[in-house]
Amino acid sequence: MDEVKYDGVFSFKYSPRPNTAASSMPDAIREEDKSRRLALLQEKQRLIQAETLQSFAGEIFEVHVDGKSKKENSWYGHSSCNRVISLNSIKADLLGQYVQARVTGCTPNSLLGEDIL
Repeated sequence: MDEVKYDGVFSFKYSPRPNTAASSMPDAIREEDKSRRLALLQEKQRLIQAETLQSFAGEIFEVHVDGKSKKENSWYGHSSCNRVISLNSIKADLLGQYVQARVTGCTPNSLLGEDIL
């Protein structure tokens, strides 16, 4: 994970699947160990993701506006590199438009930005 720095992972505890060779094998790992290993893996990914998202501060992206947020003057969309960006804009209706947005920060899972007028 340190070398590849995945944008995200879908990680779960191992469980045997029907009609596979593993479904008839005894489970050699205790449930507590599975939970601990999964927690370590997911925490490592959260740190990598936070580092990656923070590295975009100040960058400018073209964003396709997908929807309006509940907050006033707030929209959300996807950048040209498929990053979710929540952005502030005083423009009245951005739905479906492409805008230039400067990244101002991040949340654990997305970028924050502002529409460049």
